[in-house]
Amino acid sequence: MAPERPRLVPLGQVMGAHGVHGDLKVKAHNPDSDLLLDADRVILSLAGTEQPMEVRSVRVHGKGLLIELSGCSSREEAQALYGAQVCVPRAELPEPEEGEFYLVDTIGAQAVAPDGTELGTVEAFRAYPTADVLCIRCPDGLREVPVLPPYLVGVDLEGQRVILDHLEDIEPEPDKRRRG
Repeated sequence: MAPERPRLVPLGQVMGAHGVHGDLKVKAHNPDSDLLLDADRVILSLAGTEQPMEVRSVRVHGKGLLIELSGCSSREEAQALYGAQVCVPRAELPEPEEGEFYLVDTIGAQAVAPDGTELGTVEAFRAYPTADVLCIRCPDGLREVPVLPPYLVGVDLEGQRVILDHLEDIEPEPDKRRRG
């Protein structure tokens, strides 16, 4: 049996190259976080591949970051990483404060209504400019549920449940897995 891959937490996204020496322009998903500023290693996730990289330097640049990675030494190499998620393993993150949680910790949790009715399973999460969403696999398709009131009512990580409301307001994407 193969060892379980560590859960990766995307902290930012490569938005392009900076200069001619391979620096990456990175937009942090949480501009208030210092996690990328202190990272020694990151994992770049792009098109289904994951590539561990050593961080040589990180500096704030405007509203984003400039990251220099070992093995990325030209503008062309940096530009080829456009769109990559800059991730770290979940185990390397500090424990969340009381009442807080990491979205990655909800993957695999059962989504339920406030009355306990099963709605589906948390399959993934996505970060959009306006809100983070949980991707809930429901019987009628995938629903992207904002991690905001009134949709997210509560999270019970110990019980592996997220409590959601007002799902009727969110149109599901058709379930393409069931088509022949």
